Amino acid sequence: MPVVRGEEGRGEEGRRAHVAASAVERVEGAVAWEIGPEIRMYTLPDGVRLFSRPGHLLRRCADGRLIAWIADEQTFQIIDVWTGALVGAAPRDPGFVIGADSACAVLYTQRLDGALVENRFAGEPLGARVIAAADGYVYDARPSPPRGGVGPGIWLALSSGAIARIEEQRGAVRLLGYATPRASAIAEGPSPGAVVYADASGVVVLDASGKAERVLEAGGESPWEDLSISPDGSSMLLASVERIAALDLKRRELSGSIPTDARSRLSPWDEAGPVLAWSPDRAGGADGQVIPRGVPLARQLAAALSNLAIDKGKLVIRR
Repeated sequence: MPVVRGEEGRGEEGRRAHVAASAVERVEGAVAWEIGPEIRMYTLPDGVRLFSRPGHLLRRCADGRLIAWIADEQTFQIIDVWTGALVGAAPRDPGFVIGADSACAVLYTQRLDGALVENRFAGEPLGARVIAAADGYVYDARPSPPRGGVGPGIWLALSSGAIARIEEQRGAVRLLGYATPRASAIAEGPSPGAVVYADASGVVVLDASGKAERVLEAGGESPWEDLSISPDGSSMLLASVERIAALDLKRRELSGSIPTDARSRLSPWDEAGPVLAWSPDRAGGADGQVIPRGVPLARQLAAALSNLAIDKGKLVIRR
């Protein structure tokens, strides 16, 4: 499997680094890593660092932009990662940042009183408004793309165990259910409007109506820290500090696993389905591994490893 590594992640310098990655976003021809208090942009596939700038990654926008936030005494400032230009600002009330909407016009925050706040920094009308009073604090938030008539949103895991979704188009929060006692991982589910999460009971799918279906019972291993549904919704990758496993959703059983070397987070690599596995706990700079999933990447890997190919049902030698 291809390894993605920044130049300082190679050799002794990378091993001496004292900070770990906390977010990764791939863009055309490059990959951005949030490492410590800064964002580092590297070229692909050689891993040469293009630049670094202070900030915290927010997301890749629907139009391809990449935005991040930095804080001063009174505001959260939203910047364009490539240029460093200021694109907006939101009030900095006591609390923390949750994420941004797919249009990159709204910053979602949570105040210390639990209120979830929509801060519009681009478009109309500008300003902040409370969209929900939460019964816990958000500790994990994952973008939810539009699918099958369901608009874009953000999945939320809260300290109370609540599993909820910010509905971007309605400017509201929808509660789907509760984990036991809280989710260790959360991700987009196999069908539109569905979410999947891992908790003490195993791996659970909540459909758009909130109906729960356990697809894997809990085992005695390390908890699952991240999940990723395949593009066709038939299988799922589950990541822990010990391994990455494949779950067949129809059979409800694990079909195999590989050791992870503490790479317990999964980030989308491209639309065909492969993911980048990386560690939020291991110091050493930018270092990840692409887990192939999907025909295009599988063909690329096969071409790199062998000069054999299938042509019209026959095994041939590529020249």
